[in-house]
Amino acid sequence: MNRINELKAESSQALHPLAKAIYQHQHAKVLCLTFQKGMILKDHKTPYASFLLVIEGKIEYLQDGQTKVLDTYDQHTIEPHVLHKVIALE
Repeated sequence: MNRINELKAESSQALHPLAKAIYQHQHAKVLCLTFQKGMILKDHKTPYASFLLVIEGKIEYLQDGQTKVLDTYDQHTIEPHVLHKVIALE
């Protein structure tokens, strides 16, 4: 089973979003986050630019008082040090 499928299986019993590094290099890291409907990744910042890609489902991305709904295969770039939050809609 690949790491994404492992995380997806684990998340079916989780009470909060789960994250797992699926690729790590000296200058880059790819994280996979899984959510169940209604789960919230509370306000947080990261020191790195991030690329958010929805592989399955629908999320609400909140930043600077703005809300953006992302569906399967939608993407969004997050600049470093920007406070943001994610809510799983599906």
